[in-house]
Amino acid sequence: MEGENEYKRVAVFGGAGFVGNALVSKLLDLGIRVGVFDNFSTGRREFLDETSPHLEIVEGDIADRDRVEDFVQRFGPDAAVILAAVHYIPLCNRDPVLAMRTNVLGTHVVLQACGKAGIRKVVFASSAAVYGIGDNPHDEEEPPAPTDVYGMTKVIGEELCRDASRNYGLRTVVARLFNIYGPRETNPHVIPEIVSQALAGDLLRLGNLEPKRDYIHVSDVADALALLLLSPMSADFEVFNVGTGREYSVKEVVEIAERVLGRKLYIEPDPARMRRSDRLHLCARIDKMVRHFGWRPRVDLEEGLRRLLLWEWAQAVPSTVAH
Repeated sequence: MEGENEYKRVAVFGGAGFVGNALVSKLLDLGIRVGVFDNFSTGRREFLDETSPHLEIVEGDIADRDRVEDFVQRFGPDAAVILAAVHYIPLCNRDPVLAMRTNVLGTHVVLQACGKAGIRKVVFASSAAVYGIGDNPHDEEEPPAPTDVYGMTKVIGEELCRDASRNYGLRTVVARLFNIYGPRETNPHVIPEIVSQALAGDLLRLGNLEPKRDYIHVSDVADALALLLLSPMSADFEVFNVGTGREYSVKEVVEIAERVLGRKLYIEPDPARMRRSDRLHLCARIDKMVRHFGWRPRVDLEEGLRRLLLWEWAQAVPSTVAH
């Protein structure tokens, strides 16, 4: 049975991205050797500590079978995390072929390479987008009912993981991630939009204000993924929600940002940012994570926004912060 001392070498596919760099940093802090495989389409090399002797970085496409197999064979990981994906929903809807190639074919290629190499465990980053429309928090037993291309690709990815656990002897864990925010976000989601506009002035041009989401800080996501990777599992295939269990509307996020900043923000509706179809609620039930691991998120939304605003401000005026 696996434990936190069993995995000494971990491959992180998509390790230079928003969530990936936070997870890689955590694994390095735990003394684990990490191999990052990333195509740097949205990830950034500067997000990673290239000076670390325990970090290896390889550029490549997860749908490139030869490249992936060569990386896995050469690095020799004990376990792997699949974070690489096209996950910005408007992009997935505009280019479903790209989304399917990366999120479905790429996931299959990685799982197959891991199975051939005898890797024992894989954590797959899925999404709350697999759930259907509903007013209540979602739990892991609900049948998937995705409403967009991205969610569909993640449902298929989950089934590929289930299949890999049967056919390759892999122990696979699916983490259904809810709405993540924090430093180094690489897609124009609502919280980075609010933060960047609020730092530039008092007027925010935003889309839909009423939809509520379960916003979870990237540091809590990294902690949860590391826990799922390193903890003993009771089954060869498991699914866990990773969220906070609380949802906020865009309007409520703006109100919290006002408290953190200590000034009034004014909202101007922007038709270009309006989504034609946008579910009103998306919230996690996290009972399973609590029950299995005693895990709960540590960063509430107000604290998370405070950290993000300070981080963004520091990027804008580094010389001032240095003094």
